[in-house]
Amino acid sequence: MSIRRKKIVAGNWKMNGTVSSLDQIRQLCDLIKNDTLEVIVCPPATLLSQAIDIIKNSAITIGSQNCHEKNSGAYTGEVSPEMLADLGVQVVILGHSERRVNNFETSKLIQDKAKA
Repeated sequence: MSIRRKKIVAGNWKMNGTVSSLDQIRQLCDLIKNDTLEVIVCPPATLLSQAIDIIKNSAITIGSQNCHEKNSGAYTGEVSPEMLADLGVQVVILGHSERRVNNFETSKLIQDKAKA
């Protein structure tokens, strides 16, 4: 038996976007009405909470661009999986080639983040 999965379209905003950019998510909510496609938008961490409020009752999912491998601790500027879950984030981008190069993220670190 073959399981048919939805196609996924994800947009990673990277280090772009301010509060005024949230209008783009509002516009997407008006455009995306079908359930045959999973649409994921990954804005910067500073916009996650507001973005999640906007997409309620829509077909869009808000994801995070990264997370730390620990749920808490003295990790200045990091965001934990527990914090993201508390906001309602269900999707996280991990293992991005840019982070592997610029932040020296190893496969082991990505594995630890995925487990977290």
